[in-house]
Amino acid sequence: GKANVPSLMLLGDVYMNKEMVKEATAVYLEAIKAEPNKTNLNNFIASAENLNNFAAYDEGMEVITAINAAYRGNLTDENQIDLLSLSSEINIARGMGVEASKNLEDLLKKDPFNARALLSLARYYSDLEPDESLADIEYETLKGRYQQTAILYYERAQDLEGDDENIINSRVRAFIGEAQLRVKRRELKEAADLLTDAQTIKYQDNIETYLTQIREAKGKGEETQ
Repeated sequence: GKANVPSLMLLGDVYMNKEMVKEATAVYLEAIKAEPNKTNLNNFIASAENLNNFAAYDEGMEVITAINAAYRGNLTDENQIDLLSLSSEINIARGMGVEASKNLEDLLKKDPFNARALLSLARYYSDLEPDESLADIEYETLKGRYQQTAILYYERAQDLEGDDENIINSRVRAFIGEAQLRVKRRELKEAADLLTDAQTIKYQDNIETYLTQIREAKGKGEETQ
C-alpha cells in the first residue's frame, strides 16, 4: 500500500507485458484513485490505450470510466476529445457501433481534423454490413453507400496536414485502409495507386509485398479479359 503512482503504472505495464490483463487493470485503477493530477493524466489515458491495443475492451472502458470520474470538471477539451475518441473506438470493437459512430461524428463537428475519429469512422463504415433480411438490390445499394462513406472519411484523413509523426502515420493508415476497401470492391488499380501513395509517405516492406500482390492480380485480370 505504499507504492507511488509511477511504481503502480510500471507494475501495470509489467503485468500487460505478461498478458495479465485483469491484474494490470486493477493496478491502473489503484493508481488513478491514488493521485488524479494533471501530471499523471496522460499516463492514465495511455493505460487505457494499452488495454485497447491488447483488445481488452471491457477493461479499457473500466479505466476510462475511472478517469472521467476522478477528473470530473478538470479535463481539458483535448483530454475530453481523446477519451471520447478512445471510448468510441472501443465501443465499435465491442459491437456498439451505432452510438459510438454518432459520438465520433459529433466529435468531428468540434474537431474536424481529429485523425483518430476519422480513421475509426472509416473502419466502422468499411466493415458495416446491412441487414441480411433486405432484398439483394437493397442490400448491395446500402452496402455501397456505407463503403462510399468510409472512403470519404479515409480521404479526409489522407488530406491531414502537418509533419507530426502521429499525423504522418494516420495519413499512411488512411491510404492503406482505403486500399484494402478498394481490394474488397475489386478496384485493383485504385488500390495500387493508394498503396503507392502510402509508400511515398512512409515506406514499409510488408506494404510493398501487398502492393506487388495487387499488381500481379491486376495483371492476371487484364490477361483474362
